[in-house]
Amino acid sequence: MRRLHVLCEGQTEETVVREVIDPYLRSADVYVTRSVFTTKRPAGGMSHKGGLSTWGKLATEIRLLLRDSSITVLTTLLDYYGLPGDVPGMATRPPGSPHDRVTHVEPAPRRRSCWAPTAPNSSTTGPTRRRPNAC
Repeated sequence: MRRLHVLCEGQTEETVVREVIDPYLRSADVYVTRSVFTTKRPAGGMSHKGGLSTWGKLATEIRLLLRDSSITVLTTLLDYYGLPGDVPGMATRPPGSPHDRVTHVEPAPRRRSCWAPTAPNSSTTGPTRRRPNAC
C-alpha cells in the first residue's frame, strides 16, 4: 500500500483531506495521512497549528516530513490567496487572469535552488527522492 501525506495549511484543508480525498484514494489502495502546518513550537508548550506566515517555515516543515521514509508521496494543500509574498513565484506573478497567476506560482517551489535531487534509490527503476539542500 502506498502512503500519501498531505501537509495542510489549516483545519479546513485537513477536513477536505479527511472527508473527500482519503475516502476516494482508499479505494485505490492509497493510505492517506495528514498534518496541519505548525505555526509555532514553543519550548515546553503546546504547538500552534494552522496558517502560513513565511516560505522558510513551510520549507522547515517539509524538511521534517521528508525525513519520514514511510511516506511515498508528500504534497501540500494551501490557500493560494493567503500565500506569503516570499513563497517562490509570488513576487514574479505575471499580470493577467487568476489562472495564469496560479499557473506561474504552482511549480515555482519545485524550481527553487534549495530543493535538489538526491541519488536514485538502489533499484534502477525506483523513484528519485527529493530532499532540500541548505537554503
